[in-house]
Order: sequence, then C-alpha cells, then structure tokens
Amino acid sequence: MTSSDMDVPETERTDDEGEVENEGESVESEQSAEPEPLPLDIVFEILKNKRRRLVLRYVRREENETVDLGELAEHVAALENDKSVAALTSGERKRVYVGLYQCHLPKMDDADIVEFDRNRGTIKLGESADQLDEYLDSQSDEETV
Repeated sequence: MTSSDMDVPETERTDDEGEVENEGESVESEQSAEPEPLPLDIVFEILKNKRRRLVLRYVRREENETVDLGELAEHVAALENDKSVAALTSGERKRVYVGLYQCHLPKMDDADIVEFDRNRGTIKLGESADQLDEYLDSQSDEETV
C-alpha cells in the first residue's frame, strides 16, 4: 500500500485513469435492483410439486405478511385429504408439517420464493415469488383436490 492510498477514504479509490470510483454507489444500486431472473429449471422444479403450489397460493393470499407453519400445514393437509381442518387427524397434520419443514420450504427458500424462518416457524413471500406468477395455471390446485 502506498502512502497516497492511505489518504483516500476506504469507499473511494481511483481507477487507472485517475477517476474516483465510489464503492458505496455500486453496493447501493445492487440492493435496489430487482432480483435476478430465476432459471427455468428452478421455476419448474418448484412448481412441479402440488404441495409447493398450494404453499405459494396460501402465502400470497394471506393478508398478514407472515404465515405460521402450523396453520399452513393444516390448510395444506385439509386440501390434500379433502377434509376440514377440524376433521384432520394428528398423523395427517404431522405428515404435511414434516414434509414442508424438511423439504418444500427449504427448497423454496433457497430459490428466494419464500423466506422461511425455521426457528420461528414463519413463512413470507420472497423477492423472486412474483416470477412464478406467469407459470401458475389459472385453475387453482385447491379446486382440483
């Protein structure tokens, strides 16, 4: 490091032509940019599973920004078993809860479709969730269960 580098603040450096580069601006513009488009194989991997489509529709429909994993699991289990939530057995609830917790929600979280907080058991839409809208069919899975 030269003595002239010590005088320049950490966020400003000069390029080879002597122009000042501000590192803070590039970080700020990256944060405000839209999420990078998801590859189609990721989109279709997420949407090929009916349970993940049900999750996406439920989380999107909720007025509350954050959804509780227990409530989500009950909703999905009721649809999959063609029962009311009150008529579900504990085994039916648990089977869906475990599948969501261990497989589906982490996969959706990795793709930034949802934000899954394992410790709190909460789910909310991720930044990339809107990218799936054009691929979801107009007939709801909830109507065909």
